[in-house]
Amino acid sequence: MASEVETREFEPLTTVCIRTTVSRAEIPNKLRELLEETRNYLKSKGVEPSGPAYAQYYTFGATDADFECGWPADEDVEGEGDIEIGSVDGGKGAVAVNDGPYATQIKAHGAVHGWLHTNGTFAGGYPREVYLKDPTITDEAEWQTEVIWPMQG
Repeated sequence: MASEVETREFEPLTTVCIRTTVSRAEIPNKLRELLEETRNYLKSKGVEPSGPAYAQYYTFGATDADFECGWPADEDVEGEGDIEIGSVDGGKGAVAVNDGPYATQIKAHGAVHGWLHTNGTFAGGYPREVYLKDPTITDEAEWQTEVIWPMQG
């Protein structure tokens, strides 16, 4: 279930991530797999994530999604193989928190998207999710996710 939409300011983040395209049905499992891979990579370099896991969506079509996911990292690390150093823009964003499995997050995205239109505001970047409960160790029914849409201006 999604919370009320609010606005907040976000700091830019440097991230360690993997980008992929999968069917929408595969997202929860692929998300867990890639988050585990990027966290293990950070651990192998002696680096702890500096915040919760995230996913940023470049396209979210009727059947497929192009997204990256990973962890913010304050320490210098280089990418390797599929693992890249990325970034998440800072600035103002519209946010709703979703409690529950991945399939219910579409309602939070819809709430934020609707709020933007109702308030005459436009998205100013790629929507993202921040996983307040680590999806690699939390049962999916217990996930708690911030759905964030950056705002123009």
